[in-house]
Amino acid sequence: MANAGIGVMFGPGGKWLADMMGKGGPQVDYNAPSYVTDPNYTSATQSLMPFASSLMSGQGLPPAYSDLTQTNSPAFQQMLSRTTGNILGATQDQMASQGIGDSGVAASAAAGAVGNATSTLTWQDFLNSQSNQLQMMGLGVNEMNNLASMGLTNQNNENQFNLTNAAEASGTQLQNIQLQNQQQQAWGQMLGSGVNTMANLYGMSMLAGA
Repeated sequence: MANAGIGVMFGPGGKWLADMMGKGGPQVDYNAPSYVTDPNYTSATQSLMPFASSLMSGQGLPPAYSDLTQTNSPAFQQMLSRTTGNILGATQDQMASQGIGDSGVAASAAAGAVGNATSTLTWQDFLNSQSNQLQMMGLGVNEMNNLASMGLTNQNNENQFNLTNAAEASGTQLQNIQLQNQQQQAWGQMLGSGVNTMANLYGMSMLAGA
């Protein structure tokens, strides 16, 4: 109602002034940007997290790594078969060179050499599998720590981004308040000047009528 009265009192200029007062004056807009996570980070996390878990548990490893953590694996069996075959052939050749290739002594010597090699290699295979399991677990733990560190870094970046956004938004709000105060002061001055002008005109008209 007060704004409408200003429009009537001051004519077209008053109408503009009343409209400005109704709108609350000019505003400064702040369009807050959104935080965007690096897609490479998301992709790496999604693939590395389950892989690190499998390293820690020793289960679900890719086929290329499975032989490293199990005993008597197919790869070990192939290696053992070739090794014992070579030992058997070398022993038989040596016995034959001594003229006892077809004797029971040669057969016993060959069997003993193969048995010793098999026992030694099997024990070493067991030790290797245990050592590899520990190393895999250590790699998994390290990778989990790296992923946790990456997650904290990403979260910290997002928090800092949001804090900056909040500060910018608060600054914009303060700027709008300052603009509104300036507009209100300007309107007050305009209204005071207009009232004085109307009073003077009214006084002059009364004197002229007298």
